[in-house]
Amino acid sequence: MKIQHLTVATFAALLAGTAQAGTMTCGDAIITDDQPDGQLTQQILAQCGEPTSRDGNNWLYDRADVGQGIYVLHFNDSGQLESIEEQIEE
Repeated sequence: MKIQHLTVATFAALLAGTAQAGTMTCGDAIITDDQPDGQLTQQILAQCGEPTSRDGNNWLYDRADVGQGIYVLHFNDSGQLESIEEQIEE
């Protein structure tokens, strides 16, 4: 079952147990946070589809079903990707 909505508290808890990943894959696409201009939200939606959950400029992708982890993508107010963090299980 996919997570549909996260409360702010749940989202904050996810962020507390994260490590900098910088990279996430969606099929053949590689999403990275090290591009000078940052990938735009529209590009990531086209490559990865809808995120599991959104909280403002933070998007959560639960990729566990394809052998990956849970990733939180952070966008600036212009819609450019700033960072990717992977949740670490404690």
